Amino acid sequence: MLWNVLMVQEILPVVYVEFLQSWQNDRFGSELKERYLEMFYHHVPRMSTIRSHWACVGEKMHQYLLESKIPCLESGNWIHTKEAYFAVFAENTQEEEKKIVTELYKKCTKKVVILKEHEDLFYYWRDCDSNVDLKCTHPKETRNLLRGDPTYKQLLSNSKGHLLVYICRDELLSDLDGIELLPLQNGRYATMQSKKYWPQNTFFLCNEEELQILTGKESILVLNTDTTSKIGKVLESLASTGHYTFHKMNVDSCLCFLREIIQHQTEKIRDPVFLKDSDAIFGERWLKKVWAYLKRNCSSLDLIQNLNIIKTKESGVLKKVSEAFISEVATNTLQVEVLKKFKIWIVDMNFHDHPLLSPGRGIVEESTDDGKRKLLQRCIHNGISPFNNTCSDAEREWFKEFLPATLSKSLISALKDLKLFKCFSNVQKSSQIGYKSKNECCYVYVGDNDFPIQFPKVMIMSSTRKEERLLSDLSSAKVDLTICVQESLEKITKGRISLSEEDKRRFCFYVLEKQSMLRNWKMIQTDLNAVKFIRNGMGKHVHHSANELYDRRDELLLKLFLTENKFPEEDTEKMDLLKHLQFQNRNSPTFRNDVVQTCKLIHSANVDPAIKLKKSNALLLTFRQDRKLFHLICNSICGFKILPFKQDRGEKYPLSMEWYSNQEQFVSLDVIYSSKFEYIAGSVLPTSTREWDELVDTSKAPQLNAVIRHFFQATKCYRDVEHAGYNYIMREVYQYLANENWARFASSVPQNCVFTDFGFMNAADIYIERSKADVDLAPYYIPLPKEYNSLKEFFARLGCNKNQSCHLLVEALKKIKEMQLEAEDMNYDCQDLDKVEKILKKLSELTEEELSAIKEDILVPIHNQDSAILTFRFAHECAYSDSDWFSRTFTEEDNICLVHSRIDKEVAKKLGVKSLKKFTLSDAEEVFSEFGQSEPLTQRLNRLLDEGYTDGLSVPKELIQNADDAGASEVFFLYDERENKDARSCLIDPGMEGCQGPALWAFNNAVFSTSDFQNIQKLSGATKKEDTTKIGKFGLGFNAVYNLTDVPSFASGNHLVYLDPHGKYLGEAIIHERSPGIRLNLLNKTMLRKLENQFKPFQNVFGFKSSEFSEEKGYNGTLFRFPLRTRLQASDSKIKTKEYSRVEMEELMKLFCKSSGNMLLFTQNIKKIKLFHVRDISTNPDKDMELILSIEKEENFENSVTLANENILSAASRQCSKFDKSLHFSLVCRTKITISSWGHSWVKNLAFKEETNWLIIWALGRRQSLKLFREKSSDGALPLSSVAIPGDVVNGKFLPHLLCASLSNFHRYGFYNTSHMFCFLPLPIYTPLAFHINGTFAISSDRKRLLMRTEDDKENTKQTVWNNSLISDATLEALLELLSVLKNTTTEDDVFFEIWPKESKEYFWQTFQDEFYRCIVEREIPLFKTHLGFKKFQDCVFLHKNIKADKELHQIAIEILKETHSDSRVITEIPNNVYKELELCLGEIFSKHVITYEKFITENFLPYVSLFHGEKYDRIVLGAIR
Repeated sequence: MLWNVLMVQEILPVVYVEFLQSWQNDRFGSELKERYLEMFYHHVPRMSTIRSHWACVGEKMHQYLLESKIPCLESGNWIHTKEAYFAVFAENTQEEEKKIVTELYKKCTKKVVILKEHEDLFYYWRDCDSNVDLKCTHPKETRNLLRGDPTYKQLLSNSKGHLLVYICRDELLSDLDGIELLPLQNGRYATMQSKKYWPQNTFFLCNEEELQILTGKESILVLNTDTTSKIGKVLESLASTGHYTFHKMNVDSCLCFLREIIQHQTEKIRDPVFLKDSDAIFGERWLKKVWAYLKRNCSSLDLIQNLNIIKTKESGVLKKVSEAFISEVATNTLQVEVLKKFKIWIVDMNFHDHPLLSPGRGIVEESTDDGKRKLLQRCIHNGISPFNNTCSDAEREWFKEFLPATLSKSLISALKDLKLFKCFSNVQKSSQIGYKSKNECCYVYVGDNDFPIQFPKVMIMSSTRKEERLLSDLSSAKVDLTICVQESLEKITKGRISLSEEDKRRFCFYVLEKQSMLRNWKMIQTDLNAVKFIRNGMGKHVHHSANELYDRRDELLLKLFLTENKFPEEDTEKMDLLKHLQFQNRNSPTFRNDVVQTCKLIHSANVDPAIKLKKSNALLLTFRQDRKLFHLICNSICGFKILPFKQDRGEKYPLSMEWYSNQEQFVSLDVIYSSKFEYIAGSVLPTSTREWDELVDTSKAPQLNAVIRHFFQATKCYRDVEHAGYNYIMREVYQYLANENWARFASSVPQNCVFTDFGFMNAADIYIERSKADVDLAPYYIPLPKEYNSLKEFFARLGCNKNQSCHLLVEALKKIKEMQLEAEDMNYDCQDLDKVEKILKKLSELTEEELSAIKEDILVPIHNQDSAILTFRFAHECAYSDSDWFSRTFTEEDNICLVHSRIDKEVAKKLGVKSLKKFTLSDAEEVFSEFGQSEPLTQRLNRLLDEGYTDGLSVPKELIQNADDAGASEVFFLYDERENKDARSCLIDPGMEGCQGPALWAFNNAVFSTSDFQNIQKLSGATKKEDTTKIGKFGLGFNAVYNLTDVPSFASGNHLVYLDPHGKYLGEAIIHERSPGIRLNLLNKTMLRKLENQFKPFQNVFGFKSSEFSEEKGYNGTLFRFPLRTRLQASDSKIKTKEYSRVEMEELMKLFCKSSGNMLLFTQNIKKIKLFHVRDISTNPDKDMELILSIEKEENFENSVTLANENILSAASRQCSKFDKSLHFSLVCRTKITISSWGHSWVKNLAFKEETNWLIIWALGRRQSLKLFREKSSDGALPLSSVAIPGDVVNGKFLPHLLCASLSNFHRYGFYNTSHMFCFLPLPIYTPLAFHINGTFAISSDRKRLLMRTEDDKENTKQTVWNNSLISDATLEALLELLSVLKNTTTEDDVFFEIWPKESKEYFWQTFQDEFYRCIVEREIPLFKTHLGFKKFQDCVFLHKNIKADKELHQIAIEILKETHSDSRVITEIPNNVYKELELCLGEIFSKHVITYEKFITENFLPYVSLFHGEKYDRIVLGAIR
């Protein structure tokens, strides 16, 4: 079974393929005929007819045929299946179409395969494999062929038609773009183009009729003669798709083309002429065809309005459809010429039979009123200019008759421009001046014929009713007698008409006579009033208008204008006519100007006094009757003297007060004031009389300077007997001034400007606000009178005090003092002492803040031996007795001012009067000033001690550091066990009693500077931040002493300082709670004498003697005293609750002794430290103190000239300030520190003296740390570091002792035996190195750790960057210098290499090590010891670590390499740890300097093998083999 399957699947397909190939490969293949080829296709299996088990054979056969060639049944050509074009057509395809398409493919491709009845194979092959793309003669494929090959363009027209039908058979009519098969009427073919891309090339499918009238458009027309044929249907379909630029012709398109044809012709022939019996354009037959098309297809002629296709009777020129036409009418030449001017034509109705050309139905109008109206509406504008310029009078008159009876608005508008009407200049017919249009002359005169003068303008006078109606329709203005009079008057008044004076008078009196016949008399009267034709008695040739003269019937005006010729003078008849005019009266616009002139006349000195009086009285009556007139002209007449002023005072006006007077009878309005102002300015300004008072402006207040002068008059004229009158005046004056701008008169008021019951007083002696708690200060100060309460703000500006303020009370004390001094020969008034007592009590009730502003100025009465005199002193200069014992120590010689016994002590204390004790501590030279750490202390100090300033070495270290910064050369410590029980009374404050017992003393021989005093007050650690010559921070460091004490103190120079953070031990001696401490002046003899017990513990301690200060000698040095915290103090301490007993003190002393040598290693100035002890029985510490331990330092700088009498920090700071790019600063210091003791329990009862030699190298950083310093990113720290290593000096050689923990053999009392870090003083920080490191590191405030980046930090802090830079720069420079010094003095190789940095797990030290190795290589420093001396890395080679592992082989290899190594480099032996670090740090660079086994054998052994023998030879060979 399997065999059969394999035969079918594998063998049979192969045989079948060979069988089919025989048709192509057979030697008879070329002779095969069509029937043999058909046999080929018959042998091809059909998959639809074979059984399933043969399917695999059929599939492989068809797959073979798709990949090979097949024959064409007609040509016999064998063509590759995938390249062939199969001649396959749809069933409904015509034979002619098949033939044309097949032949076209043959010509274009040469690869046509005709299958005939075997076409089923093509469809199977096409469907069986989607990846195979077989080509055939499908319409779509054919379209693609036509677009790619232009061969089809050579086909005949008939063939092209069949081809067009075929390619449209799949009905994809939108896929013909680019194919040239569209038959045009000019015999050409057009390419099918999409209107999306080719909108400009459009073709149209038209019929025969359209073709005949569209002459000249054959290049875009396609004629469809048979819409039932296949080609006709295709063209119809293509034109209907809307896809191409090929459309069906419609009426709009046809008319559009017709317009183009005619417009093209009219461009050549401006006026186209009708051509009889012609088919040409504009020919008779062509024109008839056009009108026939229009008749059948157009119901409107709108689209052909501009075409010249209308034939008229009177002209051979064709007219445009848009022109105006009228039906045939019997007309004469005159009428035709007139119509011609308006372009109105007569249509030839015998030629045109279009219904729209029938009269009244379309564009031709009938000769009716309606038709005329329509035509004229269209054409009237055409003839306006010809009509106006060329028409005769007869033609004008005919045209008026031709016009329709009714006119439209638009026609009326045009007719207004036609010259149709006769015009005249007066009522005489002889004055005609020709024809004018209505727009040129729109007025028609209809008035009386006796008008005495010429018309004011040219006017029409109509002659017929029709003309009147026409004028009416044209809206002509009718001018009657009234209008003519008005216009004539207007021209007369404006001087636009030339008339003699007599003609003017005759016309004006004519108008007055016709008054009853005229309309609008008021308007005419107004114009007539302005004409100057009336005489006023000044001569017959002088005329005035009614507007210039006044009515004689007004008696008051006759008096007012007396002698001024302001009235008419005519005969009786004319005077009777003049009654119709309106003369001037009191309401006339000019009346006020005339009144102003009358006032000016009254003001004049040339007027008769009697007439002036009459006119002044008439003026007063006029103003009373017309207040508005007065206000209108007030500004104009205010400078004229027209009214009298008041001569008598008011009833309340004091007789002793000045009153205004003047010699003249009248004054002007601008200088007179209402009588209501007589009390605020009556002495310096005139005021009005009762009659004129109502006319004087009451709002015009007197000028400020006048009121001020009146004010001064009041202060000058004041009499007590007329107090009420002056009081009334001053109330008015104050009210006035209160409303003025204070700045304008602030400096002008009288000195005594406040009016009181005591007369005028200074404002400074008045206070405004009253209170029940006020002290009666009269007569020194009095309250503002109550009647002025509404003017408080004003009196405040005058300078009155706001209230009985603390400053006013102080001033009152001064006034009382002055009064007492003036009356010192008299006994003082008890009332004054009562006032003083009340004042001081009230001041004592003020808050501290209020008191602080006045305390220095408060006066208090003092005790005086002469009780009749009241004496005052400033409160701060006085004292009150606070304790009997202290008071008894004072005598009269002490010159102490005690406050008066009437003054309460609490009041005195509140006001700044010191107790006798405080007074003693604060003399006039400020010997005592506030001195206390100025931050919230107890809580802050407690937190500092808990966080890091723990008890131990931090206390002595900080004291040494501060002394070093101050420039001291020696520091002494003393443990003082004295109880001083005889010095526990009569102290600064009883609270100081517990601070007089056992204490720790610290002395240094430097005196505090001003900045030192300031720095020690502060808790912040930045007090020396920017000082590069200092090594410590006073504030935070000094606070370590609070582990021992609550009340530290120190003496330096002229001062003794006590610090009391609790603020309770110094008691009242503390000046400010915020600064709980005091600084006493040691030159204050009184203080030293009165408070002797307070300073008794200081006597004879390190040279402190009060007798020296009595001689004004300051303490030469600085002496700290730290009284140890007692059990009682510890129980109530907010700083630390630990009692500092003797046991605690001895533990501290022992700890200090154990580390005492470390203290001097890197100090800048201190060279000596001593430790003393005084027992409790001592009476003179300087004599009794026992020396426990002494530490002294000697320094020898090899290049000491660099220091120039300054310490290292100062020298380094000076170097850094030079900004030298090549900065190199290093110092080699050989130091000897001697520690000696005479035996004590603190030093294990040992008596000894030890000397320790140290090699200390100082260096400045040259790279990153120096850059940070100069960029001010180091917080003021210098890029300075040093390294120190102990050693022994033997025969001039320095033999170092290693300080690394694993190799340390250094054990000396007072020193670390392992490497530590220092920040000038020892830090509790171990290092993995063999030497101490010192530098300006950024450390924590408790001096216990470096400030480094932790895992909680996002990035490196500034301090971290500084520490990394300093160790990798300045410290590295110091180490390199140390190695350079040691290589010349040390003989032991291992010791030298042990000093090199070693591997560490800490990043800080690993970075230091990497930088060290990188530096010695890059800088080529000779630090590698060889048998030829010290060499740089570049000159050295090293044995591989595997050779080094075999000690025997290693030694042999070294010897051989010394003898045979041909390279210039020298074999160098290095410890394993150095080898490892070089390998890690340098990598590939180091490997190039390493000699491996292979290299050693090939380069150093084999070439010299004859030199080796015996055991050495065997050893080397065995090693190489291994």
